[in-house]
Amino acid sequence: LQRKLRVVACAVSSPAVDSQTEIQIK
Repeated sequence: LQRKLRVVACAVSSPAVDSQTEIQIK
């Protein structure tokens, strides 16, 4: 259960990190 939650958290946080990185690059 903990591993699944961790995977979900990574999936949710990845797009946010990608968008922040794109904003910083621009």
